[in-house]
Amino acid sequence: NIIYSAFTALNADFVPKSQMGLASGIMAILQLTGSCVGFGILKFVVEVKDAYVAYAVSLVLGIAITSVSILPLESPFEGDLPPVSCEAISQCYVITPGTHGDFFWVFGVRLFYYLSMSLQAFLLYYLHDGIGVENAEETLVVLVMVSQLVGAIISVPIGHISDRFGRKDILLATCIFEALLYVIFMTFPPLDVVYGVSICYGMANAALMTVEYALACDTLPNKGSTARDLGLWGIAAFLGGSFGPLIMGPVLHIVGYQENTTEYSKQGYIALFCIGIFFILTSGGLVKAVRGST
Repeated sequence: NIIYSAFTALNADFVPKSQMGLASGIMAILQLTGSCVGFGILKFVVEVKDAYVAYAVSLVLGIAITSVSILPLESPFEGDLPPVSCEAISQCYVITPGTHGDFFWVFGVRLFYYLSMSLQAFLLYYLHDGIGVENAEETLVVLVMVSQLVGAIISVPIGHISDRFGRKDILLATCIFEALLYVIFMTFPPLDVVYGVSICYGMANAALMTVEYALACDTLPNKGSTARDLGLWGIAAFLGGSFGPLIMGPVLHIVGYQENTTEYSKQGYIALFCIGIFFILTSGGLVKAVRGST
């Protein structure tokens, strides 16, 4: 989280606003391809215990390359450091429309987007219980890798389009599109259709990741606190990814419980997708509250 906050702040510090969508698309490519490659290596190449070594090596190399690349651009810090106190630290976690303006609404967009995305935690059980896939684990690996690779391909073009024509309309359209994909999932289609819908879902997620980050950089309230505010923006994803399963898990158990079986009913998964639709449409609705960016 510390590294992520600093890394996201680098773009906001050094990339011109007119190119922020393109830079955000490149970031999305790195995140999606890295996730896909890592996921594949973990599944097919190494054991979990060995993955920690690979993680440590990649982390050290990544920090070294980034530091060497960015140091010539950094300006030396001038002035006095602000005093560190419990009150000052607590104020870092305060975000309201009054203190952050449009950035507050972008924080809400990200929060509800990740609440909706937490549906992915139940896809394995959806494939097994709802679609009747026997090898659900292997199928899920293929779905995730293909959807992420396709998403990586479109992220830069989407970012470039958002630089030229604005970000809010793309975000709103993508949220509505994801809601429609959830509706298709609720019909429990054949596996071939699930593959197609998952690819579309990966494209939509890539578009959201790309444009939402660019919009966050556009609406930063104070260039002097970029890393702190983007750290708050990162917390929104953590809260959504954490509380989403905490909300949806009990709902699946209550609505979808069946006696004498470990499988959940289709009604339970329909309830989950309805919650996901509510979250993603709320995310899109909050986009409309952003006034200071297109």
